[in-house]
Amino acid sequence: MNGAIREVREETGLIVKDIIYKGLEEFCDPYTQLRYMVFNYLATSFEGTLLENPPEGELLWVNKDDALKLPMQSWFARRFPLFFQEGTFELSYVWDEKIRETLDKTERYYSLAPAQQR
Repeated sequence: MNGAIREVREETGLIVKDIIYKGLEEFCDPYTQLRYMVFNYLATSFEGTLLENPPEGELLWVNKDDALKLPMQSWFARRFPLFFQEGTFELSYVWDEKIRETLDKTERYYSLAPAQQR
């Protein structure tokens, strides 16, 4: 989680707080034996102001309901709604880089039963 906090600060100037683990997305290529993992967090509060000249490009605030109308990578558009659903997710893909195709996938979604919620 500290890595995520540091990345957000470096790329936006914001110090995120109240961070919730939302899920894991991984891609494995059986031929190259590479594995790429993305740990996903949701921050519900922050301190600071946006950088004027951020290293990753222009920053702007948008309503989360309007965010999917903006241009974004397909893999992120697929994952974006999961940040706002109850529980966590695990998305695992077997990817063949040679043919640039998903060979297999596993998607799991977890939520606490009502009696277990805090």
